[in-house]
Amino acid sequence: MIRFSLLSLTFFMALMSNVESHGGLISPRSRNEVAREEGTNVASPGLPVKEYCWHCLNRNNGICGKVDGNDYDEWLDSSGNPMPWKPEAIYQRGEMINIETEITAHHWGHIELRACPNGRQSTQSCLDSHPLEFVQDVNYAMPQDPKFPDRGYLADRYRSYNMKFRLPSNLVGDQVLLQWRYITSNSCLPPGYVDYYTNIPNDVGRSNLRLRECSLPYSNDGLGYPEQFWNCAEISVIDGSGGSTLPRTPVKAPTKVTTPVVAPTQSPSASPEKRAVEFPDSVSDKGCCSFDFKNCITNSYWCGTTKSDCLSCESKMNWLPSGALDDQSCAARYQTCTDQACCPGLICEYKNAFYSQCNAP
Repeated sequence: MIRFSLLSLTFFMALMSNVESHGGLISPRSRNEVAREEGTNVASPGLPVKEYCWHCLNRNNGICGKVDGNDYDEWLDSSGNPMPWKPEAIYQRGEMINIETEITAHHWGHIELRACPNGRQSTQSCLDSHPLEFVQDVNYAMPQDPKFPDRGYLADRYRSYNMKFRLPSNLVGDQVLLQWRYITSNSCLPPGYVDYYTNIPNDVGRSNLRLRECSLPYSNDGLGYPEQFWNCAEISVIDGSGGSTLPRTPVKAPTKVTTPVVAPTQSPSASPEKRAVEFPDSVSDKGCCSFDFKNCITNSYWCGTTKSDCLSCESKMNWLPSGALDDQSCAARYQTCTDQACCPGLICEYKNAFYSQCNAP
């Protein structure tokens, strides 16, 4: 009986060590997170198929991961047509951004982020040319790895992680694909893990340093070890160094209108109504449409160049009458408001004891 119990326990532990972990990119929202929140089970143009296993993308046909029949490289709506490109966030070149990850079955490891300005035509080669640099673990203070600066290591067995990464200085584009990649370390150790964890005083969530080192290169399809997960988010990155201006369709400068002076008749039938000359709101030198309530969008074909077009856009946009809020330290949409106020028009939404986020009402 005892022997049977010991054998059963051994089998159970071996089985548990190979159970699949799960996780995903929460903010900026990954395509699978959008499908989780906005997906539908009926054919609806512009809406994706409902995703019930948003955290299960440990198989990959290209760069964005897949689960069952949902391939997020294809990213089709529930009618079978390509989903429209909708940036989940707008950042500035070289900006330090917040990345929120949720792990539902923890197998240690680390997060890597890459980006490509080619939208739907993005490739892994392009992504690898634009790695993001890990800057800070906001919640648990896991340190940077000087030998692998693109890694954000996961501390202990928590569910939510908020990390700061820096965008590459050479990355700008209206349609930037952000790749989130979670590499686990419960089956083998990625190179550099022994050095990293050995040098962390009082570290939390130490991986099993007696495991063998993972063989390189890792698989691109998700088969073999280590287990990996892929997500993709759609973002825009503007050239902050030159100012967040919105490209506009050239507008012909208005000519000065001079009302001719006419001698009044003795009994004028009616006095003309005095009205200020009004010009279309697209003539404004400063006003612009904004997705993040702080910066101007750079694609004039997305939500237009006028206030009316902006506010009637399918995305929840905001009109900035004086242009980008460059001189304000407010937090933009989807940024943290834990220690700073949100930009006007946004609300600070509580997420957990460590993190709150600015969102549109």
